[in-house]
Amino acid sequence: MRGLFDWRDRMEKRKISQNEEAIRGILIIIAFIVGLVFLRDILAKRGVRITMLTELDYINAAEYYMQKKYGEKFEGEYVYEDSVYVHPKSKPEWHVVVDFESEGGLTSFHDNYVGYLKKEELEKYIYELVKPIYGECKVYIHPYGFALDDSWNKRYRHENI
Repeated sequence: MRGLFDWRDRMEKRKISQNEEAIRGILIIIAFIVGLVFLRDILAKRGVRITMLTELDYINAAEYYMQKKYGEKFEGEYVYEDSVYVHPKSKPEWHVVVDFESEGGLTSFHDNYVGYLKKEELEKYIYELVKPIYGECKVYIHPYGFALDDSWNKRYRHENI
């Protein structure tokens, strides 16, 4: 009789150890999948083309690019053709264009945000240029829907134009 109980105890222990192994395997697979999702998100924000599968990936990457470049928070609006439209959280009425292009597996971005940042300064500068010709007038500029050269940044001066 004693041998029968020993055999059952050994079988139960073996079942428990097999269940523990199965649970460990499942946990490893879950951790691997979570790691892949996390890695894909990081790579998409960095502009790795193969990981950018949806419009939301492009919006997230454009928001990250703009925040890194200007040190402000941006909110994506929508994607149209090869551009993402965003606005700074502090100025939701501005519609900044962030163009993207892919080359060699990486996506690069270009924006027209500096046109919004320098709008008043440029209007004043142009006003001084046209005042002798037109007299008293009002000058308006609007940053249109195309990106500016990457050499432009928020410290760019109108003397460099």
